[in-house]
Amino acid sequence: MTIKKITDNTVEQTCDACGHVRSCSLDELTVGVVNEGRINAGVIPFPCCDNCGSVEYVIPSKEDTVDHPSTGSFGHRHAILVDILHERLVERGRVARGIEPAKLKKRKRTKEEIDRWFKDGLELAPLSDESHKGEDAETRPQQ
Repeated sequence: MTIKKITDNTVEQTCDACGHVRSCSLDELTVGVVNEGRINAGVIPFPCCDNCGSVEYVIPSKEDTVDHPSTGSFGHRHAILVDILHERLVERGRVARGIEPAKLKKRKRTKEEIDRWFKDGLELAPLSDESHKGEDAETRPQQ
């Protein structure tokens, strides 16, 4: 499941199963899942896909996670978006019943990091030259 874009009140995502793109209100999402008395605070479930019925989850980075091995890659930038989504949901109190928000210690992304990789807003666009995946703009060869 790919998060494509985050706005103040919505998140746009692509279903991995069928490719359907949809927008969800942040009010539709919660951090964590409670199932049969068990609590999993480490995931963000998305509602069923409108098109195929798939249920998908994203997992935010842990507080002590090291940097992504391919800085600037699609995967690195997607991880940042997931962490931002997690932080926004917790700030809004969108946490599953039984989970204490104060105990949700996930990686906080800095303003500098966000500004570097998302200059034009929180939208995950592919790199202009996919042959240089994993290289940030400062180390990518000039053409």
